[in-house]
Amino acid sequence: MMNEKLSRRSLLRSSVVLGAAAGFPAIVPSTVFGADAPSNKITIAGIGVGSMGMGNLKGMLNQPDTQLLAVCDVDKKHRAFAKKND
Repeated sequence: MMNEKLSRRSLLRSSVVLGAAAGFPAIVPSTVFGADAPSNKITIAGIGVGSMGMGNLKGMLNQPDTQLLAVCDVDKKHRAFAKKND
């Protein structure tokens, strides 16, 4: 056990060191996680995926950095078609 008196300066120094060590994982660049990191993807949701909406979705999904997240349409056939062709 240490019987040393804790000064303001030593407290601040240890706080800075501990804070830097605890905050380090949050500062890691996305390149560490590879090319398929979630932050490198653009997620898309389709609302109203009839003929025009499906054409728009297909145009966007042809890009390698996009993925379809959700589809919403009142017509079950349109939803099923969009789900099948994502």
